[in-house]
Amino acid sequence: MQYAEYFNVIFNIFSSDRTEVMMLHNKLFSRLLIIALLTMAITGILCTSTFCQTYPSAYIDKVSTTPDLLQTDRKANFTDNGIHYGGPVSASNIFVWLANNGFARLCPPAESQKQSQIAMVHKLALPAYIATSDEGSSPTEVMRGIKKYVSDAGYRCTRLEYQGWRSISKKFSVKSDIPQLEWMKEMISNSTGGLCINVGFYTYSKESHTFTRIGGHWVTAVGYGVDTKGNPDPYTIIIHDPSRRDGKSTHHDYCRLWPINDGSILSGAKELPISANGYYTIPSLNIPKTSDIAVLDCAVGFVVGK
Repeated sequence: MQYAEYFNVIFNIFSSDRTEVMMLHNKLFSRLLIIALLTMAITGILCTSTFCQTYPSAYIDKVSTTPDLLQTDRKANFTDNGIHYGGPVSASNIFVWLANNGFARLCPPAESQKQSQIAMVHKLALPAYIATSDEGSSPTEVMRGIKKYVSDAGYRCTRLEYQGWRSISKKFSVKSDIPQLEWMKEMISNSTGGLCINVGFYTYSKESHTFTRIGGHWVTAVGYGVDTKGNPDPYTIIIHDPSRRDGKSTHHDYCRLWPINDGSILSGAKELPISANGYYTIPSLNIPKTSDIAVLDCAVGFVVGK
């Protein structure tokens, strides 16, 4: 119906009988209802995309309050001096922060917070949890360990999510083969959750544009959105790296992510080779001397509830 027709109907409304008025009312109401439903649907679609941001543009609240335990701390007495303990240590950093912010049962009783965290790491590394071995910790093992540890403490994981190319058990779902920056920011800034990142160590061939994976390592993401000088940078992730390459004391690594636009990722893993397009390199991360570059392979994000 055109605007002129609406005007004519309304102009003659008082000369119409009650039936005509009711028919007009019902017709207008139906049209308004359809418009409202369409508006709600469009809003819902937008709010599930990057148009509806549910996280701050920069977040540093956890940077100074999240521990940065050294996985090779001799006093901790981890198996093999902790060289493969990046997974349980990275998860424990988040658990300690959560214990200090409403989830006290996540930390076992001890004389100090560090002793409590060390005891936690010993438990997380057990076969019933992350099952850390001389091959480190797989994404599936990290997810399984996080879920069980949270449950054993009397809480629950309201969200336990994974993004990346490395394979995981069918018990868990893959939200994206490429870790999405927006999702990582959402998990980092969640007040009852956190994010563990698995970086791969690669050699790089300029001739063939191939990244060949020779190893990997777990780190804790604690913030994002600013560089070392406090200037806004949407591609900066702040990391606590438990490796001895990062030093013995707490150190905040402001790592800028650089998107890869071409090339391939290679490894002995059955998932590879795959296109490297869309993944991120982390040039500023401390890496072994045998590798050329670090690539963000995958990440595990979780949220704890009571």
